Amino acid sequence: MGGGKSKQKVKVPQLRFKLHDSKKVNIYKIFDCVTKEGVPPVTREFLQNSWKDILSPSLLELIMNYLFRTSQSIKVDDLEVLYYKFVEGTFNERAQALVDILGVENSISPDIFQAFLMDLMESYYIILRKKCPEAFSSWVSGDTIENNDVKLVINYYMRDLKGFDEKVTAQELREWLIRCVFLTDVYESVMKVTFNMEVEELKPILPKADKYSSMLTIPMVLSFSHLIYPYMKKNWRLLFSSLTDPQSWHRLCAKVAKQGPTIVLIEDEAGSLFGGFASQSWKTSPNFYGDECSFLFRLRPHMALYSPTGYNQNFQYMNHGATTLPNGMGMGGRLDYFTFFLSEDFGPMTVSKSCSTFRDYAPLASTTNEFNFSKLEIWAIADPDVEDDEYVRVGGSIMDHDPSASAILEIAGKSIYSKDLKQSLDEA
Repeated sequence: MGGGKSKQKVKVPQLRFKLHDSKKVNIYKIFDCVTKEGVPPVTREFLQNSWKDILSPSLLELIMNYLFRTSQSIKVDDLEVLYYKFVEGTFNERAQALVDILGVENSISPDIFQAFLMDLMESYYIILRKKCPEAFSSWVSGDTIENNDVKLVINYYMRDLKGFDEKVTAQELREWLIRCVFLTDVYESVMKVTFNMEVEELKPILPKADKYSSMLTIPMVLSFSHLIYPYMKKNWRLLFSSLTDPQSWHRLCAKVAKQGPTIVLIEDEAGSLFGGFASQSWKTSPNFYGDECSFLFRLRPHMALYSPTGYNQNFQYMNHGATTLPNGMGMGGRLDYFTFFLSEDFGPMTVSKSCSTFRDYAPLASTTNEFNFSKLEIWAIADPDVEDDEYVRVGGSIMDHDPSASAILEIAGKSIYSKDLKQSLDEA
């Protein structure tokens, strides 16, 4: 041991970078090359022209400023590393990459992160319009409230990240990325298309509507698609609309019975938009039915989801012709105290102040007890039932049949660790 000063090497964390050759080739093809050697120095102008029809202007500018922060040109290796950090890397590496791009002093302001997510959703819109034009056009109208709906959805999924007066660290962002499957899917879809990767199916899936909806907008549809993914098909059918169908109870019953899982949408006169997901077909019965995959929701003025408590099985109710029982359609609660109930005469709807069927329930409408609805829609999100004697409902938990169904647990605000669970455990 000498008495002089010894120089110690500083240990720099190494990026676990290993990108499959086929994915490297996909990146090279952005430049019309199939080998790394053929790719010229990557300029800001070239990338901007290549990505301007994929990314929103703000998101494009953000990535450009990050890539070209120290030089006017970069190597294709830099794009490989960035793609790895964004998509292929661990949740730690993804979170750190976002903090490097968006943050100051290793943390992100929640309002800056919200703006980033808004830009991300705008980019996903651009991609959906190009890749799924029929589905996209089936939902889009001149509805100017859609941008507000994007913010409603994002605020819902950011609800457990941080208050808007605090900073989000890389570790907190990592945990959130693992939990928030919906926006992680959007993020991965956008980045894969941006870097020219082969995408078998964009997620969250945008289904095609057979008729125009007066209430649903794309951000709402994407959120529903994510939550009910194990049930839904790629074509949704509008079974009943109060704007186009006569207010006839017999007509409504005939249209919704045996049509598979449905989404019931109600808008009251004050503009609140809410309803429920009924996981089983509607049928006439003097008793409640349904299962624990049903849930209630509010979409406006803010988004909220209510999962079953397990206390009772009072999920769906539809009856007519009874002398001592309610005649109409409702969900949750108990007889005469439904979370919402449409009587067979299409008079004022009722809503209860409390409910033991759904967790953390709060009255859905703008007013309690009674209200007048301005719009009502019922959507079938899957195929109709087969004949009763052939119809066999698959038992067991929804999780047993499709692991990706873990998204349904996000309704309750529970931590979702099923996606890439092994990877997240390996990082710990």
